[in-house]
Amino acid sequence: MTTPVDPATYPHALIETSEQRAKTLRDTLSETENQALYKKMDEYVTNLLENDDHARNHLEDTDFDTFDVLSPALDFNYDRKMHDVRRIGMEYKGSLADEEQSAFRSLLEALTMYGPVRECFKDLYIQWALVKLSQ
Repeated sequence: MTTPVDPATYPHALIETSEQRAKTLRDTLSETENQALYKKMDEYVTNLLENDDHARNHLEDTDFDTFDVLSPALDFNYDRKMHDVRRIGMEYKGSLADEEQSAFRSLLEALTMYGPVRECFKDLYIQWALVKLSQ
């Protein structure tokens, strides 16, 4: 995936990436014999997808020059998602195949990237607001 040119699409792109990777993780675990693990991940992915939909719906048709685009970016609860996927991954680490461990790491990587991008996004928005105010 290439980096979006429009800053307003950054959060959307990361949300989409985390959604795809969460689905991949759930699909990867669908073959596991450990039903407790699969159930936990299914609940986790369902929750993540609901939060993704909420954030995506609020990001639709918003312009960078409004707070409407910043609010959903701030509302996306990526830190809790990171904590939960780490906890589940560590709990079952000994029973995960290499492909399953890789899917956990891939999802965690996407969620981790959301933090710096969100901070950059806030900085860009504040700079834009200050420029607009000074005019």
